[in-house]
Amino acid sequence: MKTKNVLLILLSILFIFNNCKKDENTIEEELPSTNATCNNSENIDTVFTTSHYEASTDTKDGGVIILEKQNNIYSLIKINSNGNFQWKKEFNQIIGNLTSITTTNNAIFITTNVDFNNISNYVTTGYEPNGFFYTDGIENCQPYYEFSDTFPCIYQNYVDGYTYLTKIDYNGNFIFSKQFEGNTIRNNFEKGLVCSLDNGDLALLTFDYYGNIPYEYNIDSTSYSSPHIDTVKYSINNNTVHLYHLNSNGGIIWEKTIENVQQHFFSLLEYYPLANYYVLTNSTRIIINLYSKILIYDYDGNLITTLNENNECDYIIEFSELLKDYLIFYQEKINYDEYTTITDLEGNIINNNFQTILGYNKPFIGNQFIYFNNNTMEVNVSDINNNIIKSKNIEYIDNMLKFCNIIPACDNSFYTIQEGYIDDGSATGGNNLYYVIKKEIFK
Repeated sequence: MKTKNVLLILLSILFIFNNCKKDENTIEEELPSTNATCNNSENIDTVFTTSHYEASTDTKDGGVIILEKQNNIYSLIKINSNGNFQWKKEFNQIIGNLTSITTTNNAIFITTNVDFNNISNYVTTGYEPNGFFYTDGIENCQPYYEFSDTFPCIYQNYVDGYTYLTKIDYNGNFIFSKQFEGNTIRNNFEKGLVCSLDNGDLALLTFDYYGNIPYEYNIDSTSYSSPHIDTVKYSINNNTVHLYHLNSNGGIIWEKTIENVQQHFFSLLEYYPLANYYVLTNSTRIIINLYSKILIYDYDGNLITTLNENNECDYIIEFSELLKDYLIFYQEKINYDEYTTITDLEGNIINNNFQTILGYNKPFIGNQFIYFNNNTMEVNVSDINNNIIKSKNIEYIDNMLKFCNIIPACDNSFYTIQEGYIDDGSATGGNNLYYVIKKEIFK
């Protein structure tokens, strides 16, 4: 009997040993929702590459995902919750132009587009020695026109095509790529076109946008001395935003469409991007920033409120940030005036004159937010009363090409990502790049 028990114990020890032993060439499987624990520890890791930085985001356990691209091939770098390099993989399945990236507890989601910079060229007609009229913006929600003898044509910018949503798990395995109606345009503020919800679902924002400038006009050329525009047709009826609530498999739970969206200013010579359009989420709300107004939804798709609707022809919402219980958004009046507003999640105004300097700003813990102050070279964490409660000075690393991002990690730590190059002495300076990923803690 004793011999049998000893044998069982030895077999158990052997079983445990074999299961704990890890092949050094095997990628470590680490799912944040089950195995990893976020920790506040400092670390510096350098990843050498020949690809160029596209975007980065956090994982739910306090790690980092970096997306890069070279010769139209995307690759992902995963940094684990200790701040150490874990793996890098290329993905031929990701096609098009990056528009957004987010993560859930067990996967990475990336949105891309293909047809996004479509321009129709409308050349003026008739005898027009003195130029023609063109629209330069919107005043009181109506286009206004100016005279020019410089530009021979009007450029109509529009968004067309589809959005591709790609899912990759935390072991670097490609899961799927699905196509959705409406296109996504990468905005200037690196805000999301796809964002994760607390239950593992996703919010996705896409566009069908056909511009605000005249799509048809007639030149009255009967008067050779002063030809002028006789008729202008102007419409935003086809400008639509699609808000999708998706499950983790890319299935549509519900969809909302918002009609007649617009922007105030345009470019005559080049594509003018659809800036200030993005989606943000927290544990109970989905908000979409629509350039000059904000819509707040709950997880079931019920519209809670619309903010700034009465002033949407006068103010541009430059940025918004969704915290646990509050929404902060900064508005700038066309040509002058600016202020920042705090509301609760029902849209009630808490503070209409909130003053702060934000850059690379993101939610931190609860109702705190983290941001980079370029004037002081500090990463700060502030509370909802704008009190700085944590601060740390950031040092640039020699020969760096650019400061890429700050990413919150745990309750007292964050990452900085900087991209540099190795100069090989050639005329171009070489193409060997590297990232310095530094996990830092507030002292």
